[in-house]
Amino acid sequence: MTSGWWRTVFDQLDCFLCAVCGGPPNTPISLAAARAEETGAEWGCWVCWWLHQTLRQRHCARTLAGEETTGLAAVSAAVQLAVVFVGIFLLPVWIAARAF
Repeated sequence: MTSGWWRTVFDQLDCFLCAVCGGPPNTPISLAAARAEETGAEWGCWVCWWLHQTLRQRHCARTLAGEETTGLAAVSAAVQLAVVFVGIFLLPVWIAARAF
């Protein structure tokens, strides 16, 4: 499998998680957060702060400008998305299965 395939998988996961959290469809979390930050929404400020600290400087502003995430920032973003996905969807199912 090529890196392009993995990139597509994580891009779609990003958009899926954004939509599940109430964001617009086909929009990555960082773009939705950047737009929310512009309007002063607290959640957007927190997400952009987190991405600034963990991915790259001014990540949300760069995403808003159309700059693509590459290199180590893209790998870090993919890992964070995978962890969030597991935490939201798979961990509760596993906990419920173990409880009963």
